[in-house]
Amino acid sequence: MIATPSSATGHCRVQPSPDRQTLSLMGADGLPRRHVPLGEFRVQRVVHSADGAWAVAITKLRGENQFAAMTLDLAKCESAHTVDLQAAGEDVRFDAEFAIVKLNNKGEQRVPLRSGLVR
Repeated sequence: MIATPSSATGHCRVQPSPDRQTLSLMGADGLPRRHVPLGEFRVQRVVHSADGAWAVAITKLRGENQFAAMTLDLAKCESAHTVDLQAAGEDVRFDAEFAIVKLNNKGEQRVPLRSGLVR
């Protein structure tokens, strides 16, 4: 696996594995900090925010028509929140505390970047 360089701010970057079953959170030094296994889901695409603070991974359940969006806090180098999507995600844009996922012919779905659970 080839490491992608981290952003200038030192946040992590997300690198899908070649088989798309795992996400690696790569540190500023290009070394993996954390691996996030996706189980039966496979990553379809990863979109990083312009400021390098967040990423969203769009995933699909293998063999099924089920999709999800996983938010990743790149400052903490960890996954933050996962939400089921109503359809396949085509693109992502970031707006304050939300990622807006453009759905395949189904409009958009707002996904909170952080979990609503108190930690």
